Amino acid sequence: MSAKFIPLEQACDFLSGYAWSAANFQSDPVGLPIIRIQNVDAVRESDFVYWDGPFDERFVVRNGDLLLTLSGSFRVVVWDGPEALLNQRIVKLMPKDGYTRDWLLYVLRNALNAISGMGRHALVSNVALADLRALKIPRQTIEEQRRIAAILDQAETLRTQRRTALALLDSLTQSLFLDMFGDAETNKMGFQIATLGNAIKLKSGNFLPASQMAEKGQFPVYGGNGINGKHDEFMFEEPKIVIGRVGAYCGCVHVTEPRSWVTDNALYIEAFDSALHPEYLAFALSEAKLNQYASQSGQPLISGARIAAVKLLVPPLPLQQTFATRIASIEALKATHRRALAA
Repeated sequence: MSAKFIPLEQACDFLSGYAWSAANFQSDPVGLPIIRIQNVDAVRESDFVYWDGPFDERFVVRNGDLLLTLSGSFRVVVWDGPEALLNQRIVKLMPKDGYTRDWLLYVLRNALNAISGMGRHALVSNVALADLRALKIPRQTIEEQRRIAAILDQAETLRTQRRTALALLDSLTQSLFLDMFGDAETNKMGFQIATLGNAIKLKSGNFLPASQMAEKGQFPVYGGNGINGKHDEFMFEEPKIVIGRVGAYCGCVHVTEPRSWVTDNALYIEAFDSALHPEYLAFALSEAKLNQYASQSGQPLISGARIAAVKLLVPPLPLQQTFATRIASIEALKATHRRALAA
């Protein structure tokens, strides 16, 4: 049976933040911190400003209060920072009898797109409190609210655990590389060293604007930041190592799927020295932090010439193969976590 819907104002009370005088803000931690929009969902004490003057107690936010931002990017969170003062364009939501905070949290998270659509655009999108009060939400008994919130809490806990596991596996990969090979600049293990100019041959991808991509194509299109579309044609049968060429993602390294297209926002490795294993090479390029060699005039840009002198360790091939085998096991674990996270 479908749930009935009620205006949000029937489920909670609203308190809008106060317009504190910015002229009296302090950077020193004296008085109470002020919760501005940038502090919501990203509590960093270094970002706080402080208020050392008089204030109304009702504007104090405490750990566990439910907050919703009404400007810019819209977020709803349970505050887990220090006791602080509520600033304008943030609203504190207080559940009425028969409604729980956790239920409201999940309902509002689900409604963020609708809330964003209420925004009245000027330079920054703003939501009017009257529109928020009228937002329709499902009406459920408190028992049903608790049951649903418990399920979603459990799901969120699992998602957090999966994200933590993925982050740990990422750091494990980097640690494994450094343990096995060390750093190219110091080369404490005495491996052979090549330069990228001698070890790899780079070529720019082919121009393919978004307007010419095939929305229902089956082949991935790679730019500087990885997959950015699909196409009904492919350039390469086999996987390629690609390096972001231009813009914010220049220097980023990706390995393409088989049968893919690479745009001219990226370079791809057309050939490489036979003493290099492709999986080792891809990770070594990532570790080289190639973005540091980008041109700094205008838009960041990387070319084969700019990175030609970058040093590359060339360990014995059996050792590179051992690394590739271990990385494959880690990637299999990561793929399992990603599937579980998606589910």
